[in-house]
Formats: sequence, structure tokens, C-alpha cells
Amino acid sequence: MKAVILAAGYGTRLQRDVAADGSGRFAHLAGTAKPLLPVGRCALISHWVRALTASDCVDRIYVVTNAVYLAAFEEWASHFTNVEILSDRTTSNDGRLGAVACLQLAVKHFAVEDHVLVIGGNSEIRDPGSRRRSPRPLHEGEASSLRDHVQESKEKKEAPIDEKDAPGNFVSWLIPREPVYIHQISGRFDVGSLASYIECDLYFRERLQDVESYMV
Repeated sequence: MKAVILAAGYGTRLQRDVAADGSGRFAHLAGTAKPLLPVGRCALISHWVRALTASDCVDRIYVVTNAVYLAAFEEWASHFTNVEILSDRTTSNDGRLGAVACLQLAVKHFAVEDHVLVIGGNSEIRDPGSRRRSPRPLHEGEASSLRDHVQESKEKKEAPIDEKDAPGNFVSWLIPREPVYIHQISGRFDVGSLASYIECDLYFRERLQDVESYMV
């Protein structure tokens, strides 16, 4: 199985919060892509890579970023042997492609013909060990159909960027067309603001009892 981590956002809200913070405690976060923010003892995205690698279910991890943060992601990825970086070539938040378009870009660029696990690069699962029941995996035919549907959904090229940037819209579009399965979790961190970053960082630093086995 392959993993695609979507990390092409510009973090405009977080950067505004950092600039407006008068304490200076978070000045070191200025200009840092959200997935590369330090969370606990490593970058937020590194928690995903370590868990996926330890699971032995994913043999390659593709990270889609933008042209602005490309060099930073390439430097980060140099510490891993199973990670490849792809730029969507955009240079501003107004010109971003959106999550579904970035997913399609990765599938096409890397010629993915395997099952695909899609991850939001600024998200983390809260208390992942609280539920152990696994969802039913897609059969190969279903996985192939899903890849075809990603391409088909691109018919909405003229849709507003907010609509194209929401993966939930793709899932809603997919439900009448293919079986869709879920796996319930106890919660997640969606790092979009300075407050949500502080909460996530505190969780990993002080509340998570066993960081080494996180999501493994």
C-alpha cells in the first residue's frame, strides 16, 4: 500500500496568529509549513511517517507540497528512505490546487497502481489506541475504481477552490457511486491556528503516555 500525505497548504491563518502573538514565544514558527511544525520531539508529519513505517503496511510515502515549501520538505525527507516529495508548483494560497487535485497529481505522477492511504498533513489522531477494530480493506477492484473516480471528479474544475479543497466533498460525491467504509476514532487534532497547534504540541509533550508506540 502507498500513502499520500497532503501538505500543499500555506497555513495563512496560523502565520497570521504567529505574527499577531505579542509574547514572542512562537516566533520560531514563522514561515514553517504546518506539517513541519515541531510537535513533541519531532515534526508533526514525522509522527505519521514513523507509524506508517513501523506498521509494515505502507512501502512508500508520497508527500505533496507547494513550490514555497519544497526545499524545506526535501531537507526533512532526506532523513527517511521511504519518502518522496512532489511539488504542485503553486506559489500562493490563492493559486492552490486543492486537496483532491493534489491527490490526483500524486497518483498520476508516481503511477500509483496500489491501495492508497490519504492523510491530511496538518492532522494528528488523538488517543489512537482507544479503538482497535479495523475497517474492512478495499478489494483491488474497488481500489482501482476509487482511482478512476478521483479522475472523474475532476470534471468540477471550475468549482470554487473551497469546494475543491475539501476532501469531504469528494467522499460525499463518491458515496452514491461506490461502497464507502469508515473507521471511528476518538478524536483528532486539526492544526490550523496557533491555539490548535499549542493544544496538539502540549498533548504530545505531556499527555501522550507512550510516544514511541503512537499509532503503531
